[in-house]
Amino acid sequence: MNTVTPSEFAEIAIRAQLSANECAAARLGAVDWSFSTRARAPKIESIHPYPAKFIGEIPATFLRNLPIPEGTAVMDPFCGSGTTLLEAQRVGRQSVGIDLNPIACLISRVKTAPLVEGFLEAIAGVCAEAHRVRDVDVPNIPNLDHWFKKDVQYAVARLAKSLATTEFEPWSDALRLTLSSILVRVSNQDSDTRYAAVEKSVTATDVFSYFVAASQKLHLALQSRSWTLPAARVIESNVLHVAADQIGVPVGLVVTSPPYPNAYEYWLYHKYRMWWLGFDPLAVKSVIFQWQKFE
Repeated sequence: MNTVTPSEFAEIAIRAQLSANECAAARLGAVDWSFSTRARAPKIESIHPYPAKFIGEIPATFLRNLPIPEGTAVMDPFCGSGTTLLEAQRVGRQSVGIDLNPIACLISRVKTAPLVEGFLEAIAGVCAEAHRVRDVDVPNIPNLDHWFKKDVQYAVARLAKSLATTEFEPWSDALRLTLSSILVRVSNQDSDTRYAAVEKSVTATDVFSYFVAASQKLHLALQSRSWTLPAARVIESNVLHVAADQIGVPVGLVVTSPPYPNAYEYWLYHKYRMWWLGFDPLAVKSVIFQWQKFE
């Protein structure tokens, strides 16, 4: 019986890997990267505004056509709203995402986590509690009067205070995401891509009705996921400071779309969401400005 020496075995393994790489390259070369026939994005992708994200077909194509070792995870070091993590789940892969923006991490966690039963009842409870609140401190947020009408400020503050109580802790991320998703709409900010104050006819009553409508939309989107939910770990951090032990699993593929700090100001367009939800937008801003110095 012929035996294979260690050096011969290594050569065979290298040739097999080269062959696999050539096949993967051929498959990727045949892809229509314009995705002109792309299907409508799943409902889960529209649960929260997040401009400048890439379409799911991009990571999905890599996941389908590149060899990923068994027992490894897919990683996105700039995960944004979690598109790569979602597509990894759709093909049954565990994943790890990293992002500096706490709003991005919130979106990613909600998109990839099971929804705790009773969410709609929790929404009703939050609204009832908020209506009972009489005295509430509006956060000391810079230029708040410029961006939010007084009655809108108090309505948002009442919702934020109510959903933060321990009673609603099981649904904390989903509740905060629901509130975050309507904040630009109820503010004086023109849109998620235009940072200018305009006159809007939004009232405190609208804040509550938009909150309920957004929760129903989120519930339907999460219920519409027809795939299993392998583990998706989301790390809120500057990627340059993340250690291997924080990732926790071997990584077999990295798929990412790096941020564009000089093309789209992530901090600016999400800062009021961060302030209302108790995050520190100035800390996010300082890191982004450091990145811009090295461009």
